[in-house]
Amino acid sequence: MRRYSHKGLDRKMELGDVNQAIRDALVLSKAKLDPRLVDLRFSLDKDMPKVKCALSEVSHAILSLVVNAYDSIVEHPPGGEKGVISIRSTTARNGVKVEVRDNGGGVPDCIRDRIFEPFFTTKAVGQGMGQGLALAHALIVGEHGGSLTFSPAEGGGATFVLFLPLDGNPSEA
Repeated sequence: MRRYSHKGLDRKMELGDVNQAIRDALVLSKAKLDPRLVDLRFSLDKDMPKVKCALSEVSHAILSLVVNAYDSIVEHPPGGEKGVISIRSTTARNGVKVEVRDNGGGVPDCIRDRIFEPFFTTKAVGQGMGQGLALAHALIVGEHGGSLTFSPAEGGGATFVLFLPLDGNPSEA
């Protein structure tokens, strides 16, 4: 918790371990995730290179993706089975990738162009502020020169893919 909050005050870009950002996000997500409703699974590439980033911002973006996946599962539970959120880190050409997949309700076609817009939410009034995915996108794309995309997951749900270039250079994304 201290690493997450203290580093957040210092937005300096330095070489960081994205797997550590994932672990930090998972620790923080435990307060929100009900283990009776969802299983959290992760697979971290043990040979991932460090990337130039503000690690607390990357962790914040990953936390937003995990919470979004959880909310999707709670709002649209998979029929007859427990919800699953899977997080996987891999080395990519010129960077690293983090995939967050869920088996919730997915992203309907009619809103796919809007999900990264600030204040856009599908939740009832008073339930969501529409900031999680917008902030994750701003941090990864705007601040780190990476990319944040999504696609329907096989069997339902969605997969969000976060890419960070090794050197923080937007031209690599």
